[in-house]
Amino acid sequence: MTQGHLLKATDDETEVSDQVIQELKYRHNAFTPISHLPPETLAEIFSLLPFSADDHEDVPYLEWIRVTHVCHQCREVALSSPYLWNHINFNKLTLAGITDILARAKMSPFHFEAKITARNEARFDAFGRQLEAHISDIYHLTLSRRFRTGLGRLVSPAPA
Repeated sequence: MTQGHLLKATDDETEVSDQVIQELKYRHNAFTPISHLPPETLAEIFSLLPFSADDHEDVPYLEWIRVTHVCHQCREVALSSPYLWNHINFNKLTLAGITDILARAKMSPFHFEAKITARNEARFDAFGRQLEAHISDIYHLTLSRRFRTGLGRLVSPAPA
């Protein structure tokens, strides 16, 4: 046998072993109490977890996503529950992340917040065009921006 054939055989054995381990983990998880909860109950429990650091300062943004790593059932429930994906913080997500969340949230009402700075203004403009398609689905909108230059123009003396 050539070295290439031996390498291929080893790769095949590794793949089979990985599949066996995955199946054993799946069967092991089936014995845990959380696996016996109905999906609706799991989704309700997940909805109680905080969405952002604003809710709990010691909890990072979207920390609740960790539940998708508990077991297969938790992952399926979390990924298929649109209202778990309706909190969008523009400053803490990439545009790709926001796009994924918008897709997972489907028609669920959104909680959207953004702090617009000179540094992210172009990025916000690009996202704004995407947001227009979902504007009727927003139930909470928080936009903030430093208006120093705009306010300066408002309070300056009128021309003579």
